[in-house]
Amino acid sequence: MRILKEYIFEGRVSKEDKNSSDYKYVLFKVPKKAGILQISYNYSKGDNVLDIGVFDSKGSFRGWSGSNKSELFISENAATPGYLHGKIYSGSWKIILGLYKISQEGCRYTIKVRIGGINGELQKRKIIRPFKQEYAETPKKRWFKGDLHVHTNHSDGAKSIRDLVNEAMTIGLNFVALTDHNTISQNLHVEGYESSDFLLIPAEEVTTYYGHANVWGNRKWIDFRRRSMEDFQELIDEVHSQGLLFSINHPEDMDFPDGYWRFREVSRFDCIEVWHGPWSIYDYRSLIWWDSLLQKGKKIVAVGGSDFHGTDLPRLGNPTTWVYSDMLSVNNILNAIRRGHVFISRYVNGPQIYLYADADGDGRVDSICGDEVHLSRGDKLTIYAEVKKAKDLEFKLISRGEAVKIEKVNSSYYRVAYRTQVENDGYFRAEVIRHNSQESDNAEISEVLALTNPIYVRVKNQKNERKKK
Repeated sequence: MRILKEYIFEGRVSKEDKNSSDYKYVLFKVPKKAGILQISYNYSKGDNVLDIGVFDSKGSFRGWSGSNKSELFISENAATPGYLHGKIYSGSWKIILGLYKISQEGCRYTIKVRIGGINGELQKRKIIRPFKQEYAETPKKRWFKGDLHVHTNHSDGAKSIRDLVNEAMTIGLNFVALTDHNTISQNLHVEGYESSDFLLIPAEEVTTYYGHANVWGNRKWIDFRRRSMEDFQELIDEVHSQGLLFSINHPEDMDFPDGYWRFREVSRFDCIEVWHGPWSIYDYRSLIWWDSLLQKGKKIVAVGGSDFHGTDLPRLGNPTTWVYSDMLSVNNILNAIRRGHVFISRYVNGPQIYLYADADGDGRVDSICGDEVHLSRGDKLTIYAEVKKAKDLEFKLISRGEAVKIEKVNSSYYRVAYRTQVENDGYFRAEVIRHNSQESDNAEISEVLALTNPIYVRVKNQKNERKKK
C-alpha cells in the first residue's frame, strides 16, 4: 500500500469530560486520491472502556465497533465488519470516541491513522452486494419462529452472517433480526443468501450509555448519540417517521450498567423485550413493568430476544418469538409484530400458547393475541387457549395483573376455556410456568416457559360514560 499520510493522536479524557459529553471527536485530513484508511487505537484499560467509530468528510456515518476491535480499515470495496465501504472522500474525517467508562484517574489514548492511495489489488476485491432480500414467499398465513435480538461479527458477535444463518436454519428458525450495535453494515452483507423459508430482518441495536433499544427494518443508520429523555423521545419519533419499529431492550437488566432503561417517561414505543436470553429475575421485573402499562390501558407488544453473540450462552432462539403472518417478508413480519400477533416460548420447540377469543358466542374464534374485541357492557366473552408441549407445567390466564384461571397441563396438547361477562376495558394474556425447586438457580422465582401478548377488551361507549361521571 502506498502511504499518502500518517497521523498519531495522543490525548486524555477525564471524568469531567464524560460528565459534560459522552463523545469526543478527533479530526484528521484525508488527501485526494486516497483509497483506504487504516485506523488503530489503544487506551489505558483498568476501569476504562473507550469505544470508537468513524464519520467521513461528508458527515456520513462510516461505522462503529464499540470497544470490540482495536484495528479497522475502510476502502472503496471492502471494510472491517461494522464499517461501510465506499468512496474515500478527501477532506476532514472524524474519529468518534465513546466515553463508555472513564475512571477517576482519567483515560489516556493513542490513535494511529494510515491513509493509502488507490491500490490495484484492492480494486479487485469482491464487492459484497447490498441487502436485496425483500421476502421469502410462503403459501399461507401461519406462525413463524424467529429471534429478534442477534449479534454478528459486525459488532461484538463471534459469527459471520453466513454462519449465523446456517445455525438458525439448523435449529428451525424462520427469521433473525441482525441487531448489531450502532451500525448497519450487517444489513448490507447478506452474501447472496436466499431461502423460501428463512428471512433476515435488517435492524440495529441502538446502544446508548443510558439504555438499549432495537430498531427493526432500517436500511439507514439510526443515530445512537442520545443522552436525555428528550433525546430518546426524539429518537422514537424519528424511528416512527421512517415506518420502523422501536423496542426497549432488557429494561430491568442490572447486569448491563448501560442496558438498564433509565427513561421510563418516554412514550409511543412499540415493544418491550420482556424476555432477554434465559429467563431470569430481570425478565420477571420487565414482565411486571409491561403488565403495569397494560393495566393503564397501553397497547405495547411483548417480544423476546436471545441477545445471541455466537458463544455458549445465550443460545440462539432462547427465547423464540413466534409471529403470525401471511408472508415471510420484512414488512409483513414487522406489521404482524406491530399488531401484537406474537407469543414467546423458551426455545424453538418449547411450550406454545395459542390464545383466541370468541366474542359472539358462536363457538368459533374471532380474534387472536394482539387483537381488540369490542363488546357492550354485560356481554359474554370466551377466551380459549391451546397449549402445546407443556405437560405437567402450569397454565395461567391473567387479566388486570391477576390470575383469573390456573390449571395444571396434563397432556402434550391441552385446551383451556374461560367464559366471563364483560364490565370494563381490559385484557387477557396467558403464561406457561414451571415452579422451580429449591435446588434450582432460579429458586426465588417461577420460570416462565411461554407467554402471549394480550387480547384486548374494549367496552363500547365506556369513554363517554367516564366523561359523564
